[in-house]
Amino acid sequence: MYEDKLILFVDDDTNITTLYSSVFSHAGFNYQIAHNALQAEQLIKTKKPHLLLLDIMLPDKNGLEILREIKADPETQGIMVWMLSNLGDIDTRTKASELGASEYIIKAQFTPNQVVERIKQYLDNGS
Repeated sequence: MYEDKLILFVDDDTNITTLYSSVFSHAGFNYQIAHNALQAEQLIKTKKPHLLLLDIMLPDKNGLEILREIKADPETQGIMVWMLSNLGDIDTRTKASELGASEYIIKAQFTPNQVVERIKQYLDNGS
């Protein structure tokens, strides 16, 4: 049901990516994982994901900078970007929104299954 919409999940924590991989597979999602900004940027350019779940704290570049670049590029600006981070301060959340993030999910406040349910709602609503 969700195979035609690619989800790119970007997080450097292998425990988190392993957990989300399992939940995404179980949900029937078409997804790819990137563990750093370089991998993410390559996949964004070549695969044009339908939805990008983007961590902020990456080893090689800040996720907000990646978001800024995505939204500034006419080829990628239409990609839906959800920030998925443990940074919950209002300044970071406001900055993400100003840069074009559609959602800001604080990892500690949602289980992977809850995130999957939000993704399903988004995909099921004609996105």
